[in-house]
Amino acid sequence: MLSNRLFRTLFAGAAVLCAAQAASAQVKISQVYGSGGNSQAMLSHDYIELYNAGATAQDLTGWSTQYASSTGTTWTVTALPAVTLNPGQYLLVQQAAGTSLPTGTVPASPAPQATGTIQMSGTDAKVALLASTTAISGGTPTYAANANLRDFVGIGTANWNESAAAGLGSFAAANNCPPMSTGYAVFRRLGGAADSNVNRADWAVGYPAPRNTATALGTGLAGSGTAFPLTVEETQVVRLLVTPYDVATLRPSAGLTVTADLTGIGGSATAALVDDGTSGDDLAGDGIYTLETTVAVGTAAGTVNMPVSFVDGAAKTGGMYLNVVVVPTSTPDNDNCLGAQALSFGTPVSGTFTGALPESNPT
Repeated sequence: MLSNRLFRTLFAGAAVLCAAQAASAQVKISQVYGSGGNSQAMLSHDYIELYNAGATAQDLTGWSTQYASSTGTTWTVTALPAVTLNPGQYLLVQQAAGTSLPTGTVPASPAPQATGTIQMSGTDAKVALLASTTAISGGTPTYAANANLRDFVGIGTANWNESAAAGLGSFAAANNCPPMSTGYAVFRRLGGAADSNVNRADWAVGYPAPRNTATALGTGLAGSGTAFPLTVEETQVVRLLVTPYDVATLRPSAGLTVTADLTGIGGSATAALVDDGTSGDDLAGDGIYTLETTVAVGTAAGTVNMPVSFVDGAAKTGGMYLNVVVVPTSTPDNDNCLGAQALSFGTPVSGTFTGALPESNPT
């Protein structure tokens, strides 16, 4: 946590910047994931997520996200669509898919609003948001020298970060955002709103959970969760698990209602997840909301992104997606281990697994 003295120093140092860009700086980079499609990845594609943390809508016509490697000086531009991002709304920029996993073995991201072809690093990188599609020049951009630069994050061991870009002293690697990994994306705190111009203070790691313009507005709530198993067939039961929380306290809110749209697997558009010890929920009041549901006959094969929304007793809202891959009934069942090769945790296994799907079978 920043000391009061340091906070006042950072606030004073950023005051001129904020005054110059107050109308636009409300839209921020809120999440980055660079391991999509890699071995053991949780999703098929890399992505960059944006969030409008302000009180007014922002037209993103002519804007772009830009990417460079941690030590790179050349930036790759992904133009944003001509859309207006409302307060509390997210926007998803999908990038390239890795090639380590066969297509269809992990879920695809929800529908993106922009797409690029960047093979992003799975650990360290630099990502910028600009009110322009002109590429940044050089590997150490600053707000002072780039009038269209709206947000910036240096991730991992990147050789530049937002503190340096904002002119808050010389570059210090200790101010970098934590690194990404196969299992973790990086998230801007406070649901995408934290902005002290110190990446280390404003960002944290968490499970990849891309949000788009269709996600419920983030007005104080967020969440993490999963579907189990991730690979399902018609008539199979899938268990949905979600942990919603208040972004300011990182704790569950009072009076929470958690609703999922299960129409993609033939269910209700307003299915309730509960934390009362029923419907497959393990323990009442533990903050984990659960629902067991059956994949309907006739569900098409492919990724199904199921929107989940949260609202609490104070009318704060938020949302996310739970994702599954529906496979044809001709695919061996997830619980059918006949002829399967057992893999032990911590024991490397080499070889080629043709047409294989990952399975998790509790013992």
